[in-house]
Amino acid sequence: MDGSALPPVSGASLPPDAPEDGNERPGSRQRASERAGELFSEFAKEDGTIAVSALGDLLSAVDISSSPDTCMRVVSTVAGPHAESMTRDQALAVVGMISTERTSVGGSLSPPQTQSQPPVQPSQQQQQQQQQQQQQQTPILPSSSSLGTAAATAAVAAGPFRLESAPPSSSHSYLGNPGVGGGEGSGNGPSRPFRRILTKNRSYLETGALHLDEAVVQYMAKLEEHRRKCEVEGRYQEAKVASRRLADLRTAQVDSLRQELASNQSRELEEVHAVYEEEAAKFHQLWDQRMRDYGVNLTKALEDLKSSHTTQLAAYVEELQRKKPTRARPSRDYLVQREMQDKLVKAKLYGRATKVKSMADELYQAELETTVAAWEAESKLKIAKLQSKQQNEYEVLLQRGSKGRDELELKRLAETERRTLRFRNIVSVSFPFSVAVWTQDSGRVPRQVKGCPSGTISKGHVYGRRAQDPNYFLTSNCRSSFWPTGRPLLSHLSKMP
Repeated sequence: MDGSALPPVSGASLPPDAPEDGNERPGSRQRASERAGELFSEFAKEDGTIAVSALGDLLSAVDISSSPDTCMRVVSTVAGPHAESMTRDQALAVVGMISTERTSVGGSLSPPQTQSQPPVQPSQQQQQQQQQQQQQQTPILPSSSSLGTAAATAAVAAGPFRLESAPPSSSHSYLGNPGVGGGEGSGNGPSRPFRRILTKNRSYLETGALHLDEAVVQYMAKLEEHRRKCEVEGRYQEAKVASRRLADLRTAQVDSLRQELASNQSRELEEVHAVYEEEAAKFHQLWDQRMRDYGVNLTKALEDLKSSHTTQLAAYVEELQRKKPTRARPSRDYLVQREMQDKLVKAKLYGRATKVKSMADELYQAELETTVAAWEAESKLKIAKLQSKQQNEYEVLLQRGSKGRDELELKRLAETERRTLRFRNIVSVSFPFSVAVWTQDSGRVPRQVKGCPSGTISKGHVYGRRAQDPNYFLTSNCRSSFWPTGRPLLSHLSKMP
């Protein structure tokens, strides 16, 4: 073995299928490192080490495919850049890191199913001893979603981190005792910040899909023990190499967890975004149908009113025609001429009587024409008045229809904004990650987020100024404001009207 590769810690090796706490891990699926531990003897040499060139065969035996560059990078991180062989613990750590990296990039692996043994229930005394040991250990790695890159690396650099065994009902959880040094009441250690971080992200960590291979954690713990032993024995060069390698492992694990968290949240964002888009499409489809029905009903009402007005006008004109005068009202001159005509006839003055009769007939005809003209003028005035009344009724109905359409549009806009605000509140409460809406006239340069729809930017430093942004609420060119990043939103979406 190359000099850069650290020797195994004496008496620190554990059986491959024996957990660190003495309990069987829940679930019926073995980890890749566990299956690699079972097959390690088939690929190991006589001295108990495995050649780096045989690592590919071991990975193939546990159904893990990885590129040679990835294998050499992980081997360089664990055993050193010039290592030609690895110990059992180093090989299992390499397998665990590669399987974790493959899971975070390409989704969950599908190792073969094995029959699991029922968990052994420890006694109360053993549980108390385990709790005391856990309180003396170093802090757990917090979620990379709540810490930044530098903060997460600094948190890991404080010491080796540990992975609690997850309950059967959830995925692997990083929740555990966050205290360091002086317990919960101690204020001189990082226990309080870790406790706040874990409490803030407890719901996601209990239900998320993040996981860390225990073989890697065990190897890092043994590496830390080896470093301390070298410090005590005065082998400072080996302690320096072990410390550097331990820091590289911590950084690699932080990057792996961050990539896995980003991959999970990106996938969940796409799923919830698809659900939200489907619900929004149904919502707008329903409102479009409602607006079309309203327009059809309004058109039908206008046509019915117009037909009624036409029938009413025709009936009114017919009634006026029946009242058309056929006889004129005799005037005084006409009556005087008729009286003179009668007197001339009695006097047998027929010539003069004929002239008077002609004059009386002409006068009567003129008076009849005057009476008919007055009737026609009055009829036209009445018809115009009726038409004006009908036109007013038509305009009133048209205005009522337009007002009703505007009210429906306002109601639709209000419900859309209410749904958007409700969706945003659900996202802001459920997850720390969210994206803010930007519009074309907002004056900000958008920064596209992976997995988010176009037209959105990460909230970043503008999160506190969202309420003051005039373009923050729903506008005509943007229907959605915030996008989710977690599965718990699916249940909330199903309750949205």
